[in-house]
Amino acid sequence: MAEPTPIGVIGGSFDPIHNGHLALARVCLETETVGQVLLVPAAQAPLRAVPAATPQKRLEMCRLAAAGDDRLEVCDLEVHQRRAYTVDTLARLAQIYPDHPLALIIGTDLLAELSQWRDVPGILARAVILAVTRGGTRQVKIPEWIKQHSGELRHILADTPPISSTLVRSTLAAGDPIEEFVPAPVADYIRRNRLYSRPQCR
Repeated sequence: MAEPTPIGVIGGSFDPIHNGHLALARVCLETETVGQVLLVPAAQAPLRAVPAATPQKRLEMCRLAAAGDDRLEVCDLEVHQRRAYTVDTLARLAQIYPDHPLALIIGTDLLAELSQWRDVPGILARAVILAVTRGGTRQVKIPEWIKQHSGELRHILADTPPISSTLVRSTLAAGDPIEEFVPAPVADYIRRNRLYSRPQCR
């Protein structure tokens, strides 16, 4: 019997979700490294500033971005928690999907901060880490400390667009179009809800 295909997991603030996030997912899907990707927006990512958009609005933008691609699914496990940690989310997902291994998908730009995450050995015990080249960087150095832990980290070389949520927000604040950075339904949602162009009510 063939081994079950891993389920990919991409977490983050998604403030807003953009084409760079989706590129990470699709690289892993198209190389058949994973068979499905869960987008897991956080109410408050531990190492990030407080998001500008509310959790519900960021969840809805993720749903709009995933619409039309049945390989993408939005998971709301973290968005209703004040603060969630990846190791705990992976443990919960392992209960929800007991027949599938998990793969945590990150951009290579996050490798340097991975050591600051809570219980990295626990993360590596629960999921393989797929580090996808982000922003055109070709040379990637795997941190030495990772080799001290049991677990697996794979580098996936790819051409993903150098987009960040900060870039999207600053472009909007400047009054410039963002259609090249985010899916059209997300851009429309941002405009209709007047996100990022002025202080948001919480």
